[in-house]
Amino acid sequence: AFADRGSWNGGWNHGGHNCGGGDGGTDTVLCDIETEELEIKGFIECECELDIDNAYITLFEGASIESDTEVATITAGCNTKDGFNVKLTSENGGLLLDGHDDLLAYTLEMGSVSFSPMVAGDSVDVDVAYADAFASAAMSVTADATGAYAGHYSDTVTVEIGGIL
Repeated sequence: AFADRGSWNGGWNHGGHNCGGGDGGTDTVLCDIETEELEIKGFIECECELDIDNAYITLFEGASIESDTEVATITAGCNTKDGFNVKLTSENGGLLLDGHDDLLAYTLEMGSVSFSPMVAGDSVDVDVAYADAFASAAMSVTADATGAYAGHYSDTVTVEIGGIL
């Protein structure tokens, strides 16, 4: 089977190169060494998690005015080393009086992020440096309803997070 590869005289002789032999094969002699590299790599997908424990908030009860009220807890984060981006967007640009154009200004505090929308579609976009900065952050709302008209006020704030790669 090896006849076409050279001749054996205590070692292989192939094209003038002695490969093996010596003292009967106890010494290891390498010939025609080839090298290839094996590259090991992988990719871990960016994953983010967002949970607000109280998505429906009642800010005003009856005639009383609540201010700087803790309304929820947010748990948010991504598996990215450089943190994540938080974007808050207001649907109404404030607390809108049902059936009217009257807005009641408010400020939403969420961990280190402060948001005071002024017009519909208003948003704030903030990078959070630590991936676990919102492991369990309080959300609070401050609103001054002094002189406000009676009625139902509401706004919907969309919270969006994305990992920074």
